[in-house]
Amino acid sequence: MGNKKCARVFILIQGAMMVFHLLVLFRIIPFDKVWGGQLSSVSDMYRFEGLAMLVHAFVIWLVGMRVGIFRSLMKESLLDKFLWLLMVFFLLNTVGNLLAKTTMEKGFAAVSLASAYLVWRVRYSQY
Repeated sequence: MGNKKCARVFILIQGAMMVFHLLVLFRIIPFDKVWGGQLSSVSDMYRFEGLAMLVHAFVIWLVGMRVGIFRSLMKESLLDKFLWLLMVFFLLNTVGNLLAKTTMEKGFAAVSLASAYLVWRVRYSQY
């Protein structure tokens, strides 16, 4: 799978995750089933879910810049550092998901691991 295809799959996964967070925001998915059960109020849920949406949009933007889907607004060396940090973040998130209390969150470990792999492919393959 080429660099650009990996980026598109990554963007599709992150877009699906944004839909998931929207379902939590609209209370279709109960917020006590996400974030390790640590959300104690609706205002906490809005803060966490809003932050999650911003993070997903940011990582989509970073990967999209790397492969030319979006115009790059930063030096490539800085973008590469962000992508490296993103890969580490997804690996750590995988561990966190595996240690989660709910089965749903444990299931997201596969999504995090796939995201880490796709970022690695985008970061280290030629385009």
